[in-house]
Amino acid sequence: MIDKKQIKDGASTILNGLGIKNWETDENFKDTPKRIADAFFEVCGSLNLDTEYQFKKLFESTYSSTNNQMIVIDKIREYSICPHHLFSYSMDVKIGYIPQGKVIGLSKLPRLVKLLANKPVLQETLTEDIANALMEYLVPLGCGVIVKAHHGCISVRGVKQIDAITTTSIMKGCFLVNPVKLEFLSL
Repeated sequence: MIDKKQIKDGASTILNGLGIKNWETDENFKDTPKRIADAFFEVCGSLNLDTEYQFKKLFESTYSSTNNQMIVIDKIREYSICPHHLFSYSMDVKIGYIPQGKVIGLSKLPRLVKLLANKPVLQETLTEDIANALMEYLVPLGCGVIVKAHHGCISVRGVKQIDAITTTSIMKGCFLVNPVKLEFLSL
């Protein structure tokens, strides 16, 4: 469970550690610990939520493996926090799968991404978690997930590369076969 008071106290410690004088009375800083606690509560809101819930309602479909028909949703925009520095990263996610008689409502895919992203998580882990959830609960012939992200820890500190994009991908099942993989990548 997220403890806002503890986050607020930690933010106060950071302000003191930075040597910011009189932050408690300065209009620019006095509510900063509360704002930080509220932001972390919002951004990390799925720490205790259940992934399976997204897959409670599946639909029978003839749009399926008989014709190797692929369902792809692209440009799912989401944010997360890298666990190494607690800096945010923004991403675009592309998900594709070939159903095996059942499909999921299209809105559930962005919700799945939001659910898995709203906590401190490595981009590599997030990419794999999305694919694993699809394979476990939807049981498609295969799926592919591509995540392209801008990381605050790369753009704001260290090498300071503001345009650098980190791409991770995973293919499972029939998406490991080149024609299917190439179709997914080209869509």
